[in-house]
Amino acid sequence: MALEHFRFSSVFLRRTKKAYISFVSPEILKIANSISAASSYNKILSYNAVRLAIRKRGINCDMRFCRKIHASWLSYCGIQSEIINMLQGRTPRSVFSRHYLTLKLDCRDKVLQALDKLRRDIER
Repeated sequence: MALEHFRFSSVFLRRTKKAYISFVSPEILKIANSISAASSYNKILSYNAVRLAIRKRGINCDMRFCRKIHASWLSYCGIQSEIINMLQGRTPRSVFSRHYLTLKLDCRDKVLQALDKLRRDIER
């Protein structure tokens, strides 16, 4: 349930907003696979493929707002700002964050629970 982008840096790491790790649930993977399977123009699931699939379904969506909602929701659910920054690819400048911060082992579960709650709220 953790995607380790840092292991495949040539594929996943961009010039800006370098997210080194992501948490995903089986439901998120199912949605991503359905977009990939429905995509006739590209069999590889990419940011652009997701954006075009959303547009093709008649939904006008600016992906920047998805990042904003994601961060705001995680904060609302009590997730530490350091974890949110890490998940969104922001590199901390403080000595504490770079060298001494150790994340709790349950942070993945808390993030996935928060995202599941957001998904259920959206589906209502």
